[in-house]
Amino acid sequence: MNAPFSSIAAETLRMSEGELAWVRDAAPQGWDALHAVLDASRYLDQGGEIRRVALLGLIEAGGYLSDGYRRLLAEAPAQPPDGGVLRPPPPRPGQVMGNFPPKWPLADGPPALGEDERVDLLGPLKDRWPLRDQGRKPTCVGFAATAAAERALMPPGQRPPRLSAVFLYRRMRVLAEQNPQPAFKPLGFENGATKLGAAQAVLQQQGVPLEDDWPDRKPLDADPPDDVRAGARPVAPVDYWDLAIAKRPPNVARVVLNLLKQGRPVAVSLPVFLPPGSPPGSPDNWWLKSVISSGQVSDPAPGWVFAEAGHAVCIVGFRPAPSPDLGGGWFVFRNSMGENWATDAPDNKTPDPIVPGRGYGALSARYLDRLVWEIMSPALP
Repeated sequence: MNAPFSSIAAETLRMSEGELAWVRDAAPQGWDALHAVLDASRYLDQGGEIRRVALLGLIEAGGYLSDGYRRLLAEAPAQPPDGGVLRPPPPRPGQVMGNFPPKWPLADGPPALGEDERVDLLGPLKDRWPLRDQGRKPTCVGFAATAAAERALMPPGQRPPRLSAVFLYRRMRVLAEQNPQPAFKPLGFENGATKLGAAQAVLQQQGVPLEDDWPDRKPLDADPPDDVRAGARPVAPVDYWDLAIAKRPPNVARVVLNLLKQGRPVAVSLPVFLPPGSPPGSPDNWWLKSVISSGQVSDPAPGWVFAEAGHAVCIVGFRPAPSPDLGGGWFVFRNSMGENWATDAPDNKTPDPIVPGRGYGALSARYLDRLVWEIMSPALP
C-alpha cells in the first residue's frame, strides 16, 4: 500500500506530531490541496501549534505546486453561485433524531469499499454529453437531478437526452410553495434553495421536457406554458432519502456505491464549509483554487465550520483508492459549472485519471459517508 499523502508531506516538511494530526484529518491529497487549505486556515495562526506560514513557504520554495494552481493563485478568487441548497448544520453528537430514512436499503456487502469495485457510468460519454453551466444562479439541485435523469434515460449506445434543468427547478419551487413540507422546502427557500425531494416528486409526477422546449436561459420565475408541460416526460421510479431530517443510517457510501453498481446515477446534496472567521465572500472548501484547478473537492479541515449552504452534483462513478484518508476512494461527479470547474483536469490522452475531464470532479467516500444530506437516484427504464 502506498503511503498516504499526509505522511509524505509530514516527512518532507518535517512536521510535528500536531501538524501531522491536523493534516491527516484535513486529508488533502496533493501539494496544491495542502497549500490551499493551509492558506485559507488563517485561524491557525492564533493557536501557534501549526506553523502555517512557515509550511506555506516550504511548499512554495520546494517547487511542489502545479503550474495550473500557480496560475490561479495570481488571479482574483472565483465567485461561487448563490446557495442552491441551504440547511441547518449537521446534527450534534448525541442529538436525538427520528428513525432512519424510510426504506433505507440494507447494504449487501461489507461497509468498507473494496479495491475491485470501480464503477464508470461516464466513459466515452464525456465527449458526447455537453456540459451545463448554472452560472451564479441557485439552481444546482435542478441541474444535478436533471443530469441523473438524463443518464438514466440514455438509450443504449446513444447519448443522453438534454432535459430542461430550469423547467425542473421552477416546478420544484412551485411544488414547495404549494406543499411546504420538509421534504420539499428547505431553510433558505426565500433565497432560491431547493431540495432533491422536490425534484423526485416533480420527475415522477410531472416529468421534465427537453431543454429545447424550455431553454436554460429562461427566467427562473417564469412558468412554463401548458404545451411545454404537456410535453414533459415522466421519470419513474426515483428513489430518494433525506438524511438531514432523520437519524443518520449506516453504510451511506456503500448504499451510493451499490446504486452505481446497478448502473444508476446518483444525485446528492452536501454541506460546504469555511474556515472560522471567514469574511463574506470567502471561498468555501468547494471553491478553493486547488479544487477549481483539479476538481478534487477538499474534505472540511479540522476547525472549519458549516457555511449554512450546500451544493448538489450528480455522481457517475467510483474510483477505489487505498489511502485511509479517503474512506475507500473517490466518488466521481458531474458538476454544473461548465468548463469553469476542474480547469486543469487531464485530457483524453491521460490514462485513468481520477477526474475524467473539465466540468467533472471527485469527492472522497469519507466526505460523502459522513456528511451527505440527500440521495436521489432514478431507476433505469
